[in-house]
Amino acid sequence: MHVTLPSERTQPPHSRRQTAPLSTNNRPNYRRRFASIWEPLATPHTIMVYAVVGVGSNLAYLVLFRAMQPALNPLAANVVALVVTTVGNTAAHRRYTFGIRGRARLLIAHVGGLVAMSISLALSTAALAELDALDHQPSILLASTTLWVATALAAWMRFGPLRAWMGAAAMDQ
Repeated sequence: MHVTLPSERTQPPHSRRQTAPLSTNNRPNYRRRFASIWEPLATPHTIMVYAVVGVGSNLAYLVLFRAMQPALNPLAANVVALVVTTVGNTAAHRRYTFGIRGRARLLIAHVGGLVAMSISLALSTAALAELDALDHQPSILLASTTLWVATALAAWMRFGPLRAWMGAAAMDQ
């Protein structure tokens, strides 16, 4: 049973809880690390660099996809092309978009890139499946345009999570 002291009754409810201040000695500053999640969208420069890297990655993806399509079915070619270009895309975004240099958190950044790639994989696979349902023998131009639109949409959707993930890595430097 808890006995309420008179001093506790006169204080507002939110001031009753006393918490010890977090020490910054040898502890990561999580508030600073994840602050980028709540900051406004990126600067125009960051968005422009993100777009340039994304267009280059999408072009490389389409070239790889088309090159592998004679040997693999479209879904397998899609997966291989996405995995290969995601590694390069993540490295380019680390360096140019988010200004992260060195090997610090390299593995974590690439795992985050592969997790973010799942958005691209889901959208491009759905687009290929829908295209196959509509046209069993689509032209190269139609298939490439469909994939370009799907991966561009996925890139737009990945910007926020990548920014938060890479922003945490940038804060550690």
